[in-house]
Amino acid sequence: MALLDDDTASVKLSMSVREMSIKGVEPPPEYIVKEGIFGAIESSPEVGQIPIIDISLFSTSSQDSAKAQIELEKLRSALSSSGCFQAIGHGISSSFLDKLREAATNFFALPGEEKQKNPVEEKKKHFKVAHRTEGYAHEVKVSEEQVLDLAEVLHEYATKLNLMTAVLFKAMAKSMNLEENSFADQLFGEQALMTERFNFYPKCSRPDQLFDQRRLDLWPENPTDFREVLHEYATQVKFIMHVLFKAMEKSLNLEENIFLDKLLGEKAQMRAKFNFYPRCPRADKVFGLKPHTDGSGMTVLLQDKEVEGLQVLVDGKWVRVPIVPHAIVVNLGDQMQIMSNGIFKSPMHRVVTNPDRMGLSVALFNEPDPETEINPVEKLIDETRPRLYKNVKNYGRINYECYQKGEVALETLKI
Repeated sequence: MALLDDDTASVKLSMSVREMSIKGVEPPPEYIVKEGIFGAIESSPEVGQIPIIDISLFSTSSQDSAKAQIELEKLRSALSSSGCFQAIGHGISSSFLDKLREAATNFFALPGEEKQKNPVEEKKKHFKVAHRTEGYAHEVKVSEEQVLDLAEVLHEYATKLNLMTAVLFKAMAKSMNLEENSFADQLFGEQALMTERFNFYPKCSRPDQLFDQRRLDLWPENPTDFREVLHEYATQVKFIMHVLFKAMEKSLNLEENIFLDKLLGEKAQMRAKFNFYPRCPRADKVFGLKPHTDGSGMTVLLQDKEVEGLQVLVDGKWVRVPIVPHAIVVNLGDQMQIMSNGIFKSPMHRVVTNPDRMGLSVALFNEPDPETEINPVEKLIDETRPRLYKNVKNYGRINYECYQKGEVALETLKI
């Protein structure tokens, strides 16, 4: 998602995505898909056979059971082929997922001036300094060749979740009249599966400073529960990701924490992206999100409850990702494909628009610290599978630049 970081390179558009949807105006040429390396938008691709995996079986108490071994084999098979699956048994209640969707829907329903409360100039300045988009935006055209996505987007960063996680587990213990550290000692103690030193944190007298690395001034103040809901969801998703990274290590017979130390290290980042896809009269010619792979280690996606839109490229063919009640979609990002030396796949995916209904999704991306060097794990390199990728730092920047050009970032790192 480009923010306007160079006025001279940008091409101004006369009408916002929301205005086009409300007025029923056909999107201008900047949004129209041209034939490219990823093909055209098919009218009715088939439903993909996306595996459904019960990730509760990867918990400490169940991981050695026969059922867990079956799910582990399913996990490796899914990530080695399509690179994605539908996760059930994730422990997040359907009512809370609905609450998250509601918070996002209420935000995008706000008047334009309320959503765009923070000046564009401030966001541009932040982008230049941090090399990342944060806050509310829609894609801005930065070159004549670029095809725009028909979507409104809200980006937020959750870089420091350690203390918040400890605070939440203490609060949960207190609500059940348990000893203060009943959950924290078990889930984030010395032998916990986290590698971010999710041990046990002391009481914090300034919870308002727990997220001091994020630009809260670029976060929405309305809806009033938005920040609280996102904090809770991000905390739960981070725990899910860490359980999955552990399971992936086990499925490849790797030493513990080989993925975790790099991808969920002390300075790792969690980025949230809320997507709103308006109705589009030219759904056959306009993407909600262009074909791309994620620059993350792992992505967790909450789909719209009723409106499909996500499609994945499997064996050279686009397939629809069905909506499975109470499930969340997990797909790998390029940095995991690099670390697994190509065994696990980062799937090419896209979002198509709908002529009749609006759609919504919430994606959380795990990204290592930009200064962390990502490279193929040595144990996964041998004569039969030679090294496929170069070492890289700040891959997110490479992925961002390639996305705007319609290029595949991973191709730039192949040996």
